[in-house]
Amino acid sequence: MTVFIIILAIILLVISVILLSKVKVFLAFHGELEYFVSFLGFKVFSSEKNEKSTQKTDEKKAEKKDKDNFFKRLQKKRGFTGAVKELADFALKALKKLMRLLKHFSFKKIFLDIKVATESAADTAIEYGDVCSAVYPLASVFNSIADVKFRKIDISADFNLVSSEIEFEFEVGARFFYLLIFVFSIFKEYRNFISRNDLNE
Repeated sequence: MTVFIIILAIILLVISVILLSKVKVFLAFHGELEYFVSFLGFKVFSSEKNEKSTQKTDEKKAEKKDKDNFFKRLQKKRGFTGAVKELADFALKALKKLMRLLKHFSFKKIFLDIKVATESAADTAIEYGDVCSAVYPLASVFNSIADVKFRKIDISADFNLVSSEIEFEFEVGARFFYLLIFVFSIFKEYRNFISRNDLNE
């Protein structure tokens, strides 16, 4: 009986340490999606590829790279403005779920740069308005987060480009327990987003 109690105490201690340990989440898009999750100082989930252990042909690598490019897949289905609207809507709903847990999260970086451009100045102006109407509600929530080490949100119409561009970076830290609560709270919304945009592949 004593041995059982000791083992149970050790298990509970390990679980408590895990739940109370800090987790860092990094998400970025600069032409390609990059991400990692760091736990106890180690990257446990990452977009980085280990080239030594993955020997593929150039054709297979190109196919995998295109499949992994989440935003380009979404853009093909919705167009640039539609893709931005979908992502902004999902992010806004996720942040609203986060508000009650906000004090338990520390934001290191919030960076968003959108350049709206088309081959027509008139179309550029229309799409710029559509993008602003979709993103500014999200930006206002971001701006309400006071404790951010670096924050920059910029949406502009660029009449020198012929196609729109987007870049973003997001880094946040929290104890595993609170991150788990947040993930469970947005899981249904995430599944709806994936299903609605046919991104299950």
